[in-house]
Amino acid sequence: MSIRRAEAGDYAAVRSLAEALAAHIEEPPPPLTLERYLAFYVREHAPVHLFVALLEDRVRA
Repeated sequence: MSIRRAEAGDYAAVRSLAEALAAHIEEPPPPLTLERYLAFYVREHAPVHLFVALLEDRVRA
């Protein structure tokens, strides 16, 4: 397993993980659009830096 900063191409996996968590805690899925994901987590000066864990070079959902 390795860990790295999230990239634009991780959006689908991150969204899937967020939706799974929301379902688990019985909450509605978050309004995570690609544009929000890029603005808040991926761009160079994003307010939050999101990191993902990779298993066999893939983010696992």
